[in-house]
Amino acid sequence: MCSSDLALRYQLAFRVVARTDVDLAAVGYRPTQAVRDMMAFDADLGNYLVEPQAVINDQQQLLTAYQATPSPWPDLDRFLLTINRRIALAHLVCEFRQAKLAYEVIDYSDQIRLSACAAQRSPEMCAMLQERFAVVLLDEYQDTSVAQRVLLQRLFADGFPVMAVGDPCQAIYRWRGAEISNMLTFPTDFPRHIAGEAAPAQVLPLTINRRSAPAVLAAAND
Repeated sequence: MCSSDLALRYQLAFRVVARTDVDLAAVGYRPTQAVRDMMAFDADLGNYLVEPQAVINDQQQLLTAYQATPSPWPDLDRFLLTINRRIALAHLVCEFRQAKLAYEVIDYSDQIRLSACAAQRSPEMCAMLQERFAVVLLDEYQDTSVAQRVLLQRLFADGFPVMAVGDPCQAIYRWRGAEISNMLTFPTDFPRHIAGEAAPAQVLPLTINRRSAPAVLAAAND
């Protein structure tokens, strides 16, 4: 996302926080902090395909259970505050997504989330894309998120010719939702069909580096 897109996203998020009926002061939130945390929470929920209303329902049940049970736990109040903050953020995310719909804009995490939801709900779309492409190559697969894996899996996992290339040692994007577990489960997420039977995809380790001199490799492996 370019800086101008990020600025527009922040402006819309701040507008949502400024107009919300959620009592942010009750959970210790200043507006600017609420904006940052809400934007990050929105992206995290999108990366894992979790609906904000599901978070609200789950956390409300947790809150009720802990409030109904007296506990000598010294950190209980802080724990309850965390739950209430999460509920407040989830409400803000709902309002933020409604605002994006009203302004007819989406960000990158929305693109992936909505595409994954569409793929799950529309067999026709999946069939159309499978007819369009003969094979699929997924590069830098260590950088994919759960939502991206679900999207790709729904589109191309049923024996479609798919190859992924990735390096677990270059998995540096966990902070933006990348899941290294996608590489570990690729053989079963994208099985091949042999004689009508599903079998795990073949794994081919690439152990020869043709871009670095021996001295560089020796230093890296030291």
